[in-house]
Amino acid sequence: MRCCFADLEFEFDIKGMPIVSDAMCKPFLSDLTTKADFFYYEKPLVPQLLHGSKQIKYAGGYELLQTENGMFHRNHWATCRKAYGFFTDDLATTTPIYVNEALMQEIPISASYFLSTIGLHRKLLSKGAVVLHCSYIEHNGKAILFLGPSGTGKSTQAQLWQEHENAQIINGDRALLRRSSGRWMVYGYPCCGSSSVCINKTLPLAALVVLRQGKENIIEPLRAARKICVLTAATEVYPWDSWEVAQAFDTAQNLSGSIPMFQFSCTKDQRAVETLKEYLETIV
Repeated sequence: MRCCFADLEFEFDIKGMPIVSDAMCKPFLSDLTTKADFFYYEKPLVPQLLHGSKQIKYAGGYELLQTENGMFHRNHWATCRKAYGFFTDDLATTTPIYVNEALMQEIPISASYFLSTIGLHRKLLSKGAVVLHCSYIEHNGKAILFLGPSGTGKSTQAQLWQEHENAQIINGDRALLRRSSGRWMVYGYPCCGSSSVCINKTLPLAALVVLRQGKENIIEPLRAARKICVLTAATEVYPWDSWEVAQAFDTAQNLSGSIPMFQFSCTKDQRAVETLKEYLETIV
């Protein structure tokens, strides 16, 4: 399997687990045969690999282990505990994925889920690309990103723009950003949370809209420090990794100083769309 994100090629040679291409992943499959920017290959997940390791964190879908060889991210899949994993410190272009073949052979895994669990964001960061948690829409050939904590209305505002302005929702949960030829571009990404909206489309970035729920529609400027805080919080990183956090901070600083970014306290109806559209027409 080979995929392309932000003009970077990722190739996967994983045979010990049945990876099934799904609707979210298919638009990102690549047919290039040149050398990939990043190559993932399979190695067996043997007990000796993690001998003497210490569990640092446990969540429903994964656990983080401190080992003699570095930090190890071990994923669980369906009823398969301890199914596959990788060393998070590995930034090399060639990276092993350790697979417990005895557990994985009978249970298929969707390609988009697999891609979301092997630290792709870290490889992308090393190439100057960041994954933002946001709703990504296209309007008039440009990208508008809605940011904010869960529950602030990112999906609602995206749907309102789709309904009233015929905007296209490119991704309901994530966007991939990278600077290209001096311009910030937004790329599609095959991971989209529970939104199931995932299109492979690249557009110039027009604006970053930080949402707040409100009874009126009010657009307000943001201080530089607040912009950087919001963008850093929205960037997909391993929070325990100082290198990733520093990369996210530097990118946020660069992005916030070059792209219109403001706070929008808004209602959940057409009036919000009209207010934001009118404002964007004056700055974009």
